[in-house]
Amino acid sequence: MEALREGIGRVKENRSFRMRLLMGLIFIPLLVFVAVEGRFYFLGFVDLILLFSMLEFYRMMRKAGYQAYRAIGVGTTLVLTWYVYFRSELYSDFLLTAALMLIATLELFRQGERFSVKHMAVTIFGVLYVGWLGGHFVALRELPLRTGTDYGDGARYAVLPFFLAWISDTAAYLGGRFFGKTKLFPRVSPGKSVEGALFALFTAPLAAWLAKATFAHFLSALDVVALGLIVCVASQLGDLVESMIKREAEVKDSSNMIPGHGGLLDRFDSVLFAAPAVYYYLVIAVL
Repeated sequence: MEALREGIGRVKENRSFRMRLLMGLIFIPLLVFVAVEGRFYFLGFVDLILLFSMLEFYRMMRKAGYQAYRAIGVGTTLVLTWYVYFRSELYSDFLLTAALMLIATLELFRQGERFSVKHMAVTIFGVLYVGWLGGHFVALRELPLRTGTDYGDGARYAVLPFFLAWISDTAAYLGGRFFGKTKLFPRVSPGKSVEGALFALFTAPLAAWLAKATFAHFLSALDVVALGLIVCVASQLGDLVESMIKREAEVKDSSNMIPGHGGLLDRFDSVLFAAPAVYYYLVIAVL
């Protein structure tokens, strides 16, 4: 009976992995297309991802018992990406300040509710977690306008965190599947192993070298090693953070929106951490 259960589990796992590959084959060309087009094409693409990611996040928080101000959180997130696009740093500060004050004021009038601070904190955390971190996708695509480089190079910058993070995720998955014995963080994510994380770290410079050889020609040999390792660590942290959020809500997936992947947050959790890592590395060390 135990052998039968293990066999069924392997079949399900193989189907899930094949579905992941299929969805990747569909999504990657779309990502490249909108990244090359840039401007409002890429901005709209990012906004759709962040919109549904925010809805998934607040849905999970509702299951955990928190009553977030969903409309304010989602609206603030989407406006943030537009401020990033138009490089309006002053107005983004104003937006976050106004959102915080509005949420705190509305909470004063909520009747019969406990945990006021938690309701407010969950709302703002969603904006920062999904909106602020996700805004770096747009910042990467528009980075040439800040650095004075060719606008077309922004497509290379924007694709880079996706490329590195997803290879890291795949390496961690395969390393854990074939070599995993030691639990990495069982309190948060029992399925992840130390061996999988180490395998991802080992392959990270190779992934960055592949990026340099194909589209990220602006990276040096040192960048290949440094950025590969930085993004690998960041992407695994992003994965663990989302696992922690799902454990809080007692759900397996953020939603069932994407076959084989769960929800958008399940697919983009690692990239939410990888994008800021790539952005600040490029700004500080490369461009």
